[in-house]
Amino acid sequence: MALKIDEIPRKDRKHFISGNKFIKITDSKDAMLQNEIKFLWEFGGQNGLPELHTILQENDEESTRTFIIRDNIKGLTLYEAISKNPLDIWNFIEQLLSWMIFLEKHGYYQSDLTTTNFICDESGKIIPVDYGLMIHEPISHRWPFNIRLNFIALLTLFLQIKMVRFF
Repeated sequence: MALKIDEIPRKDRKHFISGNKFIKITDSKDAMLQNEIKFLWEFGGQNGLPELHTILQENDEESTRTFIIRDNIKGLTLYEAISKNPLDIWNFIEQLLSWMIFLEKHGYYQSDLTTTNFICDESGKIIPVDYGLMIHEPISHRWPFNIRLNFIALLTLFLQIKMVRFF
C-alpha cells in the first residue's frame, strides 16, 4: 500500500511513501531531475542520506516518465523541529554547518537553504532532502543569490523562531 504525500498538487510530479521507500514520479526531464539522480547515485546511503534503489523510465511519443525509488527519511521538516524544540537551536545550526562543509568538500552546494529543504529524522539528525537543488556553483536561486549570505539569513530565521517560542 502506498501513501500519497503531496500537499500541493503538481502536474509534473507526484510523491508516495510505501513502507520504508519514498517514490517520486515525474514527467520532467529538466536539470533538477538529473542533479537529483547524480547526487543520490554518488552519495546515497552515506552520512544519513537516503540510498537510491531504482530509477525506471517509461517512454512514449510525447513524454518520458521517471520513477525514482529511494529510502524514506522519517521525521519533521527543520522548521517543524525547531518550532517544537527551540532549545536544540545550536545543535541544528552545528549540523547545518557540517552539511554545508560536507557538500562543499565534495563540490556541491544546496542552492535553496530553507527550513523546508531539511528533515530532522527521528534520531535528531538533520538531512537535506531537495537533491535536485544540489549544484556545483556556490549560488542560490533566491535573493541574495549567495549561499553564505543565505546561510546567515537561515540563522536569523532560527533565532526568530526561538524568540517567538519564548514570548
